[in-house]
Amino acid sequence: MRPTRLMAVVVFGTLLVAACTGSSTTNGPTSSPFPTTALVPPSDGVPASTAPSTAPSSSDQTQSAAPTGAPTTLDPCQLVTVEEASALAGTTFGPGAESDTGAGGKKCVYGAQTKNVFSVLVGVAGSVAIAKAGEAEAEAALAKLATKGVKFTEVKSFAPGADAAFFVGPLGAGINGAAVYVLAGTTVFGFSDLVLGGPAPTLADIEAQANVTLGRIP
Repeated sequence: MRPTRLMAVVVFGTLLVAACTGSSTTNGPTSSPFPTTALVPPSDGVPASTAPSTAPSSSDQTQSAAPTGAPTTLDPCQLVTVEEASALAGTTFGPGAESDTGAGGKKCVYGAQTKNVFSVLVGVAGSVAIAKAGEAEAEAALAKLATKGVKFTEVKSFAPGADAAFFVGPLGAGINGAAVYVLAGTTVFGFSDLVLGGPAPTLADIEAQANVTLGRIP
């Protein structure tokens, strides 16, 4: 099983935050690049005992040195609370572990190093133009993931002023996943649940939570 397919749902969230938190240059708005090692699995991003031991090939990596955006003040652990994450995942999580994405955004992880890992991501672009450029870059990433067997469903106008992309399905090696990523104005957020040996949240459930989380975006 290729590492790229196993990690696609979690990785796309990191890519989307990176793509939408770019900064302006003298030549006009630009989107931030995907991190050089974006497709290398993060240690807290997959269910325990499933992280592949080898890194993906160079053809799966994108390199660039463009700047990233300013850090966001939004708290990903409040965008999807521990109670909400637990309800979606059908388990009981402890407090989330918050960290920077390395691209101007923030991440909150519930259930790190367990068989049920729930991640929340958020980032803010410097302008609507940068956000739209990032959205186009993210759509290209979605197309690439589709060739690797992970098909996201894009929903334009998911809510007024917001576009979304959803995924629910198996990822191989006994892992089931569910994810949603939303661009609302200059803010991009997303959450995903990867489960080893059990069901992931349903599409209806993640759509409902996405609407709740969207209501918390200023």
